[in-house]
Amino acid sequence: MQVNWPSSRIRSEFLRFFSERGHEVVPSSSLLPPDETLLFTNAGMNQFKSFFMGIASPPFLRAVSVQKCMRAGGKLNDLDQVGFTPRHHTFFEMLGNFSFGDYFKREAITWAWKLVNEVYGIPAERLVATVFRDDEEAYLIWTEEVGLPRERVFRMGEKDNFWEMGDVGPVGYCSEIHYDFGPDADPFQTDPGQEGNRFLELWNLVFMQFFKDESGALTPLPKKNIDTGAGLERLASVLQGVRSNYETDLFVPIIEAVEGITGVKRSVAHQVMADHARALVFCIADGIYPSNYGRGYVLRRILRRAHSFAQRIGVSEPVLYRLVPVIVDVMGETYPEISDKSGEISDVIKAEEERFLRGIVRAMPRIIEVLDGSREAGIVSGRDAFLLYDTYGVPLDLIEDYAKQSGLSVDWKAFHEHLGEQRARARGASGFKLQLPRWDFSTEKPQLFVGYEKLELETEPLAFSRGEKRDFLALAENPFYPESGGQLPDRGVVSGNGFLFRVEDVQKIGDLAVLIGKAEGKLSPGARLKATVDRERRRALARAHTATHLLHAALREIVSESALQRGSLVDEDRLRFDFSCPKALGPDELVAVERLVNEKILANIPVVIRQMDYEQARQEGAIALFEGKYGGRVRVVEISGFSRELCGGTHLASTAEAGVFRIISEEAVAAGVRRIEALVGIRAWELARQDAELLSAISRLVGATGRDSLLKTLSDARERLAELEEELRATNERFASQIGAMLSEELSLGRAARFEFMGVDVAGEASNLGNTPVAFILVSGAGMDTLRLIADAVRNRLRHIGAVLLFGTEGEDIRVFARSDDERIDAGRLAREASAIAGGKGGGNRTTGQGGAKLKPGMSRDALFKAWKAWIEGIKADFERS
Repeated sequence: MQVNWPSSRIRSEFLRFFSERGHEVVPSSSLLPPDETLLFTNAGMNQFKSFFMGIASPPFLRAVSVQKCMRAGGKLNDLDQVGFTPRHHTFFEMLGNFSFGDYFKREAITWAWKLVNEVYGIPAERLVATVFRDDEEAYLIWTEEVGLPRERVFRMGEKDNFWEMGDVGPVGYCSEIHYDFGPDADPFQTDPGQEGNRFLELWNLVFMQFFKDESGALTPLPKKNIDTGAGLERLASVLQGVRSNYETDLFVPIIEAVEGITGVKRSVAHQVMADHARALVFCIADGIYPSNYGRGYVLRRILRRAHSFAQRIGVSEPVLYRLVPVIVDVMGETYPEISDKSGEISDVIKAEEERFLRGIVRAMPRIIEVLDGSREAGIVSGRDAFLLYDTYGVPLDLIEDYAKQSGLSVDWKAFHEHLGEQRARARGASGFKLQLPRWDFSTEKPQLFVGYEKLELETEPLAFSRGEKRDFLALAENPFYPESGGQLPDRGVVSGNGFLFRVEDVQKIGDLAVLIGKAEGKLSPGARLKATVDRERRRALARAHTATHLLHAALREIVSESALQRGSLVDEDRLRFDFSCPKALGPDELVAVERLVNEKILANIPVVIRQMDYEQARQEGAIALFEGKYGGRVRVVEISGFSRELCGGTHLASTAEAGVFRIISEEAVAAGVRRIEALVGIRAWELARQDAELLSAISRLVGATGRDSLLKTLSDARERLAELEEELRATNERFASQIGAMLSEELSLGRAARFEFMGVDVAGEASNLGNTPVAFILVSGAGMDTLRLIADAVRNRLRHIGAVLLFGTEGEDIRVFARSDDERIDAGRLAREASAIAGGKGGGNRTTGQGGAKLKPGMSRDALFKAWKAWIEGIKADFERS
């Protein structure tokens, strides 16, 4: 058998083979499936589901594809096994051929055999087949037409060889082709249905021939279908003569890149990082970004899992984004979308890595403290796990990983009890938003919202209730807009017959808009009341809401059609707008967006509001946000020729009424999501006035007489500052290098060092921990950066030193820094224990550790140094005993 098949050739031969047999070559669909019941596209048949279900008519009767697939989260979730086994992956490619009421078992089986045996050249004696126990037709095709010996065709049960899409729908028997590594691979496995390492499933042929009803009864389908799937990675392992998918040309370049970046030889961690990096690249290319919900959270968890393994091999900085060019080299020709978007993909991954690592660094001292405190019990308590999750933002999967790495379990039952208590407290803190109050009186009349047309009217109460801190009122005809769609609620007053209600908030509770505020006087059912909305607040909210629509449209025109709203806040002449975008907007883009919005304001475009059927609105191009569920009549807000959105909020009559629009900030709120804050109307003008005053004040301060003069003065000052910073850095390096040289000279002669240099007291000695020379250095009057530089200077001069541990004090601050080149000495542990002696916290990884504390009242530096020396003697003794 030829064992040098590149994966690209395996793909192309599969497509060519079936194309020659009348199959339409269909491109891979997106990993974002059209079927909302799926997290990701997880099989080749997903894009053809409507054909198999009889919902749509296929434009062709035969199809062949190479489909991008993801299996992580949901029912098909092997995430915890990825990296540990030779076959499990998150992202993979599925080769498949399909028939929609055309050919059936004979062609499916004989063509599959011809491809694997004759085209790919896999010897017949290395192949076995399985069929469903009752599928005599398939059994006879294998044994009599293909000619496979009967002892190499295995009858299997429902668990392995019966396929169904759901409780009701098409079902059918399966037949699988397996590669046989021979009895030497696993003498205890005698058939493919058993667990073991002898047989490897290559291809699954599904024969959709029955319809299963609610009772479980099977009825033959009038048109029978074929759905097959062969994993490219598995085929490649066989055709390239290797035992693991990670040894194929699909993975080897990526794993070698991980080795090059980390300087660590191949391990399970490398396989996890390679697999997960592929998943990140292909998901982001298809518009799936890391986030805190749904598919995005699965992607975020994949990235975090990759980093938990990266930390095991000493990596504590962004690394996955550096694999993107390698993955593009391996797969970009087949999937040009990852090549076209490689820059964006790298940016998203790097930003997500940095965000995650910042959070872990902040949480690490507490994580270490929890793990150390749990060793005696052997379990992380539910309370501690909840503290890490709720206070420090450590994901649940990472808590589990860190516990396992320390030989601990987690009390998840108690954790969920704490989580339930917190949610109950949260509900209690905002109870009026969750349920109707106990009304003092109420009527059964329906409520009518009239706030689009009227801001003042006479009406009567539907219901009223006095609370301890707030009172509640519902009106029959209500002009007050409730908080909805990001727009803050109206305010105002309701009065009449000696009763006064100051409206501070309006919330939708069920179908009822409830006014919330303070009541004075008595209110009786049927009383006539005058309701008055605060006109200035309403107009300020309308200015911000119409400006939000203008901003959304401007972003889609200037930045990208994919810049879709992900959230918003509409306040008085102020707005906050979250939108999908993988990277920060540049200054030129922000200026262009702001300019376009102001151009539309100056154009005095009418804001037209229409009621229409939902389908008509979508056909006219109206944007429906957040995949909301709409039905019947909808409200469409249109700014002619520029913006058209489904929206229930309050708006201006014309864009000119917004006055001025000014962007005040742009930032990231999550991977792939940016946020713009902006002002409109008088608040935007006021900001411009303040900016002008500030510019004048700065000009006076630096003695500049105009804009050009100010820019030159500041530019010159910045250059001088950079020069001074460079001089300071160089001076600090020379200072640390000199200390390192003086220390190294003494230590190389086997002497303890003690000296004062430029106001800094230094002491050091070299001792063995086991068989490893370690330098212990005390520095009084140096910060963490200086300690790092001294450590590097000593290591560069004394190559035989396996580790360096520095203790430093600067004012009341205590610093600890450790660096280790010896795998037997854990720098993170040294830093943690040394910091604990000073009453502080520390940690790190095997190669680098740091920590710190504040000098405790009553503790002198000499006493602290003595405590450290006693601890050093203790760990020396521990190493000698071990």
